[in-house]
Amino acid sequence: MTLTFTNTGSTPLHKLKVASSNPKYCVLGTYSDNTMPTSVYKSLSGCASRQNICEDSAVKRVTDINIPGGSLQPNTSFSLPLWVRGNDIGGIHEVDFLFYYEAVQQLKKHR
Repeated sequence: MTLTFTNTGSTPLHKLKVASSNPKYCVLGTYSDNTMPTSVYKSLSGCASRQNICEDSAVKRVTDINIPGGSLQPNTSFSLPLWVRGNDIGGIHEVDFLFYYEAVQQLKKHR
């Protein structure tokens, strides 16, 4: 899959993060990756060039997503590949994702 992040707001965004309910089956590529790994089913720890949502040794439920240039400017987009590996046990399985971001400059609220 390809994830595309688009800033439709009026202020730059940063601190983009993703959380997953079942991170051991997901590998999030970097923005420069555009090819499929030779085997999605191999050990994720072998994918050193990618941002692993999960690594074999330690599950990371939340991981940072590197934004090219450090921030996502208004009316711009960038894309990342996301590989999801199926569970070894057949049946229906769910993986939920939650994405988080912050505005570069927090708007002051009037009181």
